Amino acid sequence: MIDHADDFDILATGIPALVSLAPTREGRVSVGRVFDGDRLRVRTLNIPAGVTLAEHVSGVPVLIHVASGRVTMDIGGHAHELGQGALVRAAGDVVHEVHAIEDAQLVLTFHPEE
Repeated sequence: MIDHADDFDILATGIPALVSLAPTREGRVSVGRVFDGDRLRVRTLNIPAGVTLAEHVSGVPVLIHVASGRVTMDIGGHAHELGQGALVRAAGDVVHEVHAIEDAQLVLTFHPEE
């Protein structure tokens, strides 16, 4: 965290700082914790080229932002090639899988419904 007050937090000053929270591990997905709040969680994922994050559900609604790289996301039975800047919303019960076409960094925002 870069700056903090009772009513705000500056968590990162740019994409490079944000994705650096999940150190790259050879041939494996790595996860970095950015923020945990009462109604919101933010994580970063580094996925090396050729690696697949196996089919799963998030359990709560999630926004998936491709911060860099390219991935194929199989969601709802359909494959989508997504590049830097892509933003996907998925309900918590939607089965999805992510395969990195090239080294990719994702920012995930989990927002449980009330």
